[in-house]
Amino acid sequence: CRWMHGLALLEDLRLSSHVPDAFSYNSTMSACERSGRWEYCLGLLSEMQRFRVDADHVSRSILISCLELPGLWQLALSLCV
Repeated sequence: CRWMHGLALLEDLRLSSHVPDAFSYNSTMSACERSGRWEYCLGLLSEMQRFRVDADHVSRSILISCLELPGLWQLALSLCV
């Protein structure tokens, strides 16, 4: 379960007073996307915004891919604008 491992690593970074960067979030979002955990992708994007981590083109691409399968591509587009 790479997605759970990624979530745990992000939590460890936060607990050690480090703010994860876009690469850390993108890696975890990608693992969630591959596992069909689109809800976690949305949560991670929200967390990025809360911690003022800029979502890049990779973040947006993962989000669109993640939301495409459950038919939520319109939501993905609205979040990426």
